[in-house]
Amino acid sequence: MSDYDDDLPDTEQTADPIPPNESTGAWQAMVTEHVLDYERAARTGLMLMVSALHFRDRLRCSLSDAIEQVATMTPADLVIATHDMIDTLLDETRSKRGRR
Repeated sequence: MSDYDDDLPDTEQTADPIPPNESTGAWQAMVTEHVLDYERAARTGLMLMVSALHFRDRLRCSLSDAIEQVATMTPADLVIATHDMIDTLLDETRSKRGRR
């Protein structure tokens, strides 16, 4: 077994920021795993916000369009959309403050 046999991402250890060996491929695989973990987490969070907006009738497009868009967003777009949706969700709670 060579030093390069372990260069593929290991799905069992995606949270460990430790490459399995000192090869360039192992370091690149470790970074790739962390980027993919971020994207998965960001997409999951955004999907939860899409769901929340949908059930509050605050989604500005159809649910299927929103899901399709989230599935194809870049990491930068995920951040921008998440910020926008947080503002939209918080706006709803702000409008109810002071009413008792």
